[in-house]
Parts: sequence; structure tokens; C-alpha cells
Amino acid sequence: MKPRRRGRDVAARAKASRPAKRTIARRGRADFQQTREALLESEKRFQSAFEYAAIGMTLVGPDGKFLKVNRALCKMLGYQESELLSKTFQEITHPEDLEEDCDYVRRMLTGEIRTYQMEKRYFRKDGRTVHVLLSVSLLRDSTGEPVHFISQIQDIHSRKEAERALRESEARFRALIEEAPIAIAVNRDEKRIYINQAWRRLFRIPEGWEVRGRPVLENWAPEWKDLIADYARRRAAGAPTPLEYEGVCRRHDGTQFPAWIAARWLRLADGPATVSFFRDLTKRKEAEKTIVEERERLMAILRGIGDAVIATDRDRRVIFLNPVAETLTGWRQEEAVGRSLPEVFRIAREKTGEACESLLDRALANGGSAAQSDPVILFARDGARRLIEDHAAPIRDREGRILGGILVFRDVTERRRMQEEMLRAHRLKSLGFLAGGIAHDFNNILTVIMGNTSLALAASALDERFRKYLEESEKACLRAKDLTDQLLTFSKGGAPVRKAAFLPDLVRESVKFALRGSSVGFRDEFPPGLWAAEVDVGQIARVFNNLALNSVQAMPNGGRITVSGQNIACESEVAPPAKKGRWIEVLFHDNGIGIPSEQIGSIFDPFFSTKSQGSGLGLAICHSIITRHGGRLFAESEPGKGTTIHLLLPAAEQPPSEAPPTPSAPVALRGRILVMDDEEGIRFAAKTMFLALGCETECAEDGAQAVALYREALDHGTPFRAVLMDLTVPGGMGGREAAREMLAVDPDVRIIASSGYSTDPVMIEPQRYGFRAVLAKPYTVADLARVCASVFDA
Repeated sequence: MKPRRRGRDVAARAKASRPAKRTIARRGRADFQQTREALLESEKRFQSAFEYAAIGMTLVGPDGKFLKVNRALCKMLGYQESELLSKTFQEITHPEDLEEDCDYVRRMLTGEIRTYQMEKRYFRKDGRTVHVLLSVSLLRDSTGEPVHFISQIQDIHSRKEAERALRESEARFRALIEEAPIAIAVNRDEKRIYINQAWRRLFRIPEGWEVRGRPVLENWAPEWKDLIADYARRRAAGAPTPLEYEGVCRRHDGTQFPAWIAARWLRLADGPATVSFFRDLTKRKEAEKTIVEERERLMAILRGIGDAVIATDRDRRVIFLNPVAETLTGWRQEEAVGRSLPEVFRIAREKTGEACESLLDRALANGGSAAQSDPVILFARDGARRLIEDHAAPIRDREGRILGGILVFRDVTERRRMQEEMLRAHRLKSLGFLAGGIAHDFNNILTVIMGNTSLALAASALDERFRKYLEESEKACLRAKDLTDQLLTFSKGGAPVRKAAFLPDLVRESVKFALRGSSVGFRDEFPPGLWAAEVDVGQIARVFNNLALNSVQAMPNGGRITVSGQNIACESEVAPPAKKGRWIEVLFHDNGIGIPSEQIGSIFDPFFSTKSQGSGLGLAICHSIITRHGGRLFAESEPGKGTTIHLLLPAAEQPPSEAPPTPSAPVALRGRILVMDDEEGIRFAAKTMFLALGCETECAEDGAQAVALYREALDHGTPFRAVLMDLTVPGGMGGREAAREMLAVDPDVRIIASSGYSTDPVMIEPQRYGFRAVLAKPYTVADLARVCASVFDA
């Protein structure tokens, strides 16, 4: 029974295990399928990577035959795929590289090495060689037998060509450095690592002596070692150091020599280094010393010469100026060197003012010395003019060849001025004797006439007609007295009675008085702190008045007079005083027609005049007054550009007893009548009279300001009822021009013309010029009321 049961149990267990076995079989088949698919996918990826790799790839049989190649390799070698597959690697390998390559293959096949890498050359299809980096591994089967080689081939042809070019360049550079005529040394850590042959010769290094590794400082003079070591430390730290310098070096035999050194910081493949260039300066220093000694001797001679000296090369370019030439031309030596002579030494003929040729041109052309027959005008750099005498000669070498030229000149301006002053003084002295006698007798006669005339005018029962005759006679006598006063200026009776006075106020008062009725403007530019002068106030006022009148006559179409001043504590560069001391220089400048050069020396002569109605005494009187004050008076002028009169007066030792008057502050005016006048006093008077008439006023100094105020009032809706305008404004817009602009803005504007000159066309025909009425100066409040009433009613 038991055996049978065991059989039944076995059958039952077998039956029960059948499903499990079927499950295992199905799983085995599935795993195999997945593995097969994974292998196919992996092979596909390998094929894709192989085919499209950026570098060349190939499978090579153990016999060297190409089994598979990719596109990159075909492109690299210039073959079609089918062409390469018919070849072995041995066929296209350069013979010089084949033995090494085959040895690597043998060692891989025997199992000695598993991979290898080498640089080699292939022959392209077109016959050219290409450098490649070859990396090879060997694939074996399950039994260990070789299947094929897997090769990666990278094109390094460009790199190899660059390396070759670099080697050739390095060879050329080394040969160039080694044979260079200048001494070159390369240092690192303050030790020599290289020197060329020129350096060996310069420092007298014996044959066989090893310089490499020697300290740098042993080739420097003791007194230079600290500085050179400091340069090295600063250069290593990246601090700025001189790139080129001069020093004293020490040779191998102990001798020293001056040298020029240029040092540069280099970054070499094996670390940073310094390259230094050396040049022996012994001969140059000796030559320089000789030149300096000769130059110093020459400079000492030229500096001691009282004349001005300019030296040039053959091309007339300046190479030297001595101190006197620097003073006269206004050019410093360092500024003038290298410039052409005409740029530094500008001259013109004295009589005509025309530019003329330098004597040096004539001397260089003729090969001999040359001298001017007449003085010429030298124009300094700052525009100052000086009268000079000059002569020139060529500079020759030992063989007689012309190397350049030398120009010697001296300033004769003061000498000429003194000659003219002496001649003028002689004329004035003669005239003074004559004028003194005439004026004395003439004043006696005038005293009688004026005394009787004044007595007759004092009579109460005098007929008005005769009173008018006497008044006119008295006026004529006063004019005659003024003429005798001018004549007395030339005599001893005109000696100044001096006192301390401030000149700016005296100038302003005198010039403004002289400019009345003219269209000439005035501007003063006196600096603060101007010293007081020791002068006769009346006589100096006459000088300023005469100078202003003379400027007005030189500007018939209008212009401007500018007066300035300065303190001078030493001799003036332009016109030195007769003696040292404290002086005040006043400059009268106008922008008139100017004075021709041939006449400027005569303008202070008595009875000399370029005007048909001039007496010729105005400037002569000015000169006489200034001379009697111990001062100087002279003129500078250029036709078409104006004239400048220079006055030099002695400064007072003590200030005036009373402080100079200060101008009152301008009055602020407002109102509905607009008053335009350049005189503050008239504006104030008009304001006062208008206030008395019940009108408000607003004032303007010139036509431009009046127009602006009128437009502003219109814009704000508060127009002026009338405008009272002066016709003549020196240096500014007058009433006629302002009226035209106002009429353009407001055709109904009521403008009243006011002037002290009844002959003005506007005063005769006001309506023709757009004015409603006229008011002659001087006028009263009644006159003002009458004229304004007529304008308001209209």
C-alpha cells in the first residue's frame, strides 16, 4: 500500500508543478527578447556614434585591413569609403612612422599592451601628408582571439604646422638675439639666466666663464647697487619702475663705464623673467662733456653781450636766443628753438610799416655779413613794437661750409625817443618864450576889456539891447582868456601847483564833459587801489579833456574811449620813466582811425594837426603839462585800429586829505510816464517835475532799456501814457532808434523828443520820425506841462 501511495504523491506533485514551469519558460523567452532588443539598440547607437563622430574612427582587422571607416576619416584623408575599405593602414602610413605603429600592433596582439596612442602621418589621396593623433584598442572574442582594432584618429595637422613654425621662429629669434649688436641679458630672481655675445663683449667676459646663475648686482658699480635692487623689488611687486634709464656698470675686469639700460618684464613658459638691454655710453658722454664745456663758454660770452643774439641753422630755424633776445622778442629760448626765424623775429620798415626781409636771409644767400642802413620795427610776441638796429652773418665750419647764421640786434627805441624828446623840448622852449610874452601883454588888454564890461553890466539902468551886446563881449573875452591860458602852458608861468589827487574821478569828469553832444561812448577800467598822483588838478583835467576831444575827432562815426590805469613800482617795460620810483600809468585808448607811422612822431609838436580846423596846440599842451609834472607822454597807434596814449605821472607820497567822492546810488523810479536819458541828473529832475504834475514815472538809461520796459508794460496791460526820450546816448541806443522799435510794437505810442541840440533833424521835424512833440533842453516844469498836455489832448 505504501509504495503505491508514494507513486500517487509524485504524480500529484508533477501535475502541480506544470504551470510553474510554463511560467518560467515564458519569462525566459521575454528576457531574451528584451536583451536582444537592447543589444540591437546599443548597436544602433554605436553605429550612429561611429558614423557621425567629429573625429575619424575605423575598425581594422588584425592584418591591417580597414573593415569599417566613418565619414570624418574619409574627409580627413580625401578618400571615398569604398576606396579606404580596399586598403590597409600600412599602405597610407608615412614610412617614417610605420615601424613604430606596427610595433605597437604586434605588442597588442601578443597581449603585452591593451591600448596605445601615438602621433603619426597618413598620406592623403592627393599625396599630401596629414598629422594625426592615433588612439587604438583591441577587441577580442570570448576565446581571447583578436577580432579587430578600434581606432580613433584626430587631425592635429594645424597644431603640428604651428609647432613647426614656432620652432623655426624660435631658432631665428635665438640667432637674432645671439648675434644682435646690442647687449642683451635675461634675469630671473636677480640672477642671470641668459646673455648674448654682445653682452659678453661689452662686459669683457672671458671664454669659458659661466655667467648663468651669477647675481645681477655684480655687474653694477657699488653706488648703483641699492637703486638697481630697489628697481628689481618694485618691478617684481608690480609697482611702476623706469623702463629706460642711465647708470654706471662694472665689467668682469673691474672697470666701470656709463650705460643706457632698458628693462622689460617678460612671462616665459618656465616663469616670469626680466630682459635688459645695455648700450655703452662712454663715447657719447665724452662728446657731450666736450659739447657742454664749449657751449658753456659760448653761453658765457653771449650772455655777457649787451646786444640781442639769435642763431639759426641753414633752414633758418632758431637754435639759440640769448637773454637780451628773449626780452626783446618775447620768446623764451625753449619756446623759440625749432621755430622759423620769421615767426620769432618779425620786422617791418619804420616809415611804411611794411614787412621786410631779415638781414639773415641776405647774409645766407650772399655768404657774407649784412647790416641795415635804417632802423626797423621789431614786433614782440605780445604785440609790443621796438625800434632796432641789426646786422647778420653766416656761421661756417672749418671747411667753409655754411652751417647757419647769427643775427645781432639792439633796441634803439629809447635812444630815438630821447632824440625826439630833446628836439621837441627845444621847440617847446622856443615857443614858451614867445607865448609867455604874448600871453602877458594879451592878458593885460583882456583885463581892461573884461573889467569895464563887468562894470557896465552891473549898471541897473542899462538898456537891454546894450546889455546883450556886453554879455556877448564878456563871453568872447572868456574864450580869449582860455586861449591865453593855453599859451601860458608853454611859459614858466604855467608851472603846476601840485597836490595829491585821485585820477579816476578827474578822468571821468573831464572825459564826460568833453563827450557831450557826441556819439562816442566812454568806459573806465581803473583797478581798485590805484595810488593818488601828485598833480595840478586843473592842468591834468585839461590834459584829459584835450585827449578826449582828440579821440572824438578821430571817431567821426562814433566809437568808444576806454581809459585804464595801473600802479608801477619800477621801470615800465613799454616806456620806462626817467628815474625809478612810484608811478601811475594812465592809458587812453580809442578805436578811431589811428595815426600813420610817419606822423606819430610829430603829434605832440606845436601847431601840428591833421585836421583842417585844428589849432595844433591840444596835444602839444598835453605834452608840456605832463613834462612839467616830471612825467612821460607818448602814443602808440595803428591805422584802422585806433590809438593808445600813455601817461606816466609821479605818485603822491601821502593820500589826499579828503577821500574821493563816491557816486550816489541810482534812484529807483516807477510810474506811467517813461523817461529815457543817459544822464542820471536829468532823469531825477524829470521825475521830480512829473511828480509835481501828478504823474508817475519810470526811467531808462538808454533806448534798448526803454524799449524793453515799454514792451513789458504792454504785456502786463499797463501801457505808458507817454514817453520822453533823449535823442543822443553815447555808446548806446538813442531816441531815434528806440522810437522806431516802439512804433513797430505800438503804432499809437506817444513819444516826446528831448535834446539840447536844436539843429537835430528830429527837433525840427519830429512827426517825420514818429515823435508827437519836442521839448528842448533846458526846460522848466511849465514847459514840461505844456508839451505833455498837448500830447495827452491829441
